[in-house]
Amino acid sequence: MLYIAYGLKIESEIDLPLNADTTDTRNPDIRIARHKVPAELQPVINKGMLFEANNREFLMSVPQTGSIYVKNGNEVWVEDEPGQLNILVIYLLGSALGALFHQRGRLSLHASCVTNREQTLLIAGMSGSGKSTISGALLKQGFNFICDDIAVLREENGQFMVEAGAPYIKLWQDTLEKLEIDSTKLSRIREGLEKFYFTPPANNPQSWPVSHIVALQTQNKPDPEITELSGMQKFNRMKNNLFRPHFLKDTENHPEIFQAYNRFLSQTRVFELKRPSSHQIHPKLISMLLHALQ
Repeated sequence: MLYIAYGLKIESEIDLPLNADTTDTRNPDIRIARHKVPAELQPVINKGMLFEANNREFLMSVPQTGSIYVKNGNEVWVEDEPGQLNILVIYLLGSALGALFHQRGRLSLHASCVTNREQTLLIAGMSGSGKSTISGALLKQGFNFICDDIAVLREENGQFMVEAGAPYIKLWQDTLEKLEIDSTKLSRIREGLEKFYFTPPANNPQSWPVSHIVALQTQNKPDPEITELSGMQKFNRMKNNLFRPHFLKDTENHPEIFQAYNRFLSQTRVFELKRPSSHQIHPKLISMLLHALQ
């Protein structure tokens, strides 16, 4: 199958929940195959829980699920345990793609993104901070969906553009109810988890210039708070919002990506949004956010 996501053409032996590529399909940027993966890498310059890496290779092994090998930013091998392919695809479209973007020297953030054509917002934050929830609420306000969880940027004539990603957004059951979306027609991310894949009516298959970053943080207060950051506040707040930054440690692309990140932050407005620690959306939160961005 042939797909397109994050500005890249993808040829895959595995069915993926991505937009089909109906354009010129010669010379894909990435090839994904079911193939036996190496037991280990040689040499290893970076190692952590479930993964090891060097400048050109990345290996992730998930117990009782399978392994994924990424090489040269253009080749991915997947070796799944029996009956575990659907679970391994979650890792493939998350951490493994993150490693691939690092190998390609692409700036990728742990963020979702929406646009209303006048404003393009990166909703950034750690896992569980509410990126998808806020994005879903903004879709109800007329914004269009661009990507969820991974935002891949490219620099064009001094401006940073965000690429359209996978065509779905992952939402919790209580958020779906708040947004009046019927979860009985959606697929669960995995068995036993009250979180579902929701595909908005359409995501834009083009790139958009980023106008704002909204950095999310949960707090034990009943009301949301929003503050615009400046100078070193922006860099200090956003330094940990690269996607899987620990994969980059000691690799040769580390300086290049961080230099691009500094250029991006220096020219982009950044807001910190502190929200109650709940999947529920505070009644004032979206109106407060939109007012601050004006």
